[in-house]
Amino acid sequence: MTFTSKEAGIVVIEVVLAIIIGFLFYDGVDKIILEIREYLPMIAIILFLLGGLGIIIYKRIEEINEDLRRKENKQKDLENAIKRAEDLVDIKAEIKYINDRILVPEKVKNGSEK
Repeated sequence: MTFTSKEAGIVVIEVVLAIIIGFLFYDGVDKIILEIREYLPMIAIILFLLGGLGIIIYKRIEEINEDLRRKENKQKDLENAIKRAEDLVDIKAEIKYINDRILVPEKVKNGSEK
């Protein structure tokens, strides 16, 4: 599974946002923020991992969609082949009809077959 520059850019943006949020909380004055700031590195790592997990899930969904598109194309090809086969059967029946009804009676009239 390869990652595009767009996906890598998304992860970088998430990391930068996590760091910015970390500094905002670090410079905060509230007691809650002061208590949270010791967990900021863990929060940043979790955000980073979630971003990577999101990209992996996105790539897997793309692979599944591509497989579905291939299967749909194969299904359409099979349906087209069945239609062509049915057309050929119809053409064969028409040729047999023409041969039996038109050509054979003419041969009998001309005396070539008795």
